[in-house]
Amino acid sequence: MLLSVEDIFKILKKNGIKKGDNIFLHIDAFVTAFIVGSSLEKKIDNLICGFINYIGPNGTLILPTFSYSSTKNQPFNPLTTKSDVGIVTEYFRKKKNILRSSNPIFSVASVGKLSEDFQKSSTSDCFGKGTCFDLMYKNNFWIITLGCSFDRITFIHYVDQFNNVSYRYFKNFKSIIINNSKNIESSIKYFVRDLNRQSSVKLDKLKQRLDELGFLSRDQIGRANFLAVKSVNFFNVANEMISIKENIHIIEGNDGI
Repeated sequence: MLLSVEDIFKILKKNGIKKGDNIFLHIDAFVTAFIVGSSLEKKIDNLICGFINYIGPNGTLILPTFSYSSTKNQPFNPLTTKSDVGIVTEYFRKKKNILRSSNPIFSVASVGKLSEDFQKSSTSDCFGKGTCFDLMYKNNFWIITLGCSFDRITFIHYVDQFNNVSYRYFKNFKSIIINNSKNIESSIKYFVRDLNRQSSVKLDKLKQRLDELGFLSRDQIGRANFLAVKSVNFFNVANEMISIKENIHIIEGNDGI
């Protein structure tokens, strides 16, 4: 049975998400196969509207629209540069009343109460103070993965940078941000991973620990997995695990604590 907007309401409510809550959504397009709609675009719209209408104007919905433009030596225009992280995010960024940040590597698109704050978030750093991830932490967002791996949660790098982990290091990239037809040249700091180590994200142990502590909500939308965790709980548990074993959240150290 295909799910309607009202069905999405029920799933969000069942998993502890309330009116006025803030959500950062990681999503895979295959989820749309389980949503009512006469076309792919209508299915995406019904899915997105389910989230927007449920949390209401006092909540905020954010989707990543990462373009990695500066890492590719390309200019970034928040109005026209495509999202590199899926067709749902690309559709969302082009919707009416959606605001997009100007970070030339990790931009996000948002709607709702805090959308202007996120639009104005840092363009000189990827994961530190003043970035979208910092705002997520300070406003205790729900982080939801829908139909995609828990390893996709980019917020883990906010925790990495906070701890200055040894398997990542700072690298500066030239940035060109196009604003009102003007090219603004600057640079952006990116806490990149050390390719000489097995530094790819692996959050199995973190997911298990969040589950044990009762911080992780689990559900299904069709055959798509739905996982939800508050950003403060994610940060605190991930941070504590790093203090015990620094590389626990990457392949190199994911064999246990």
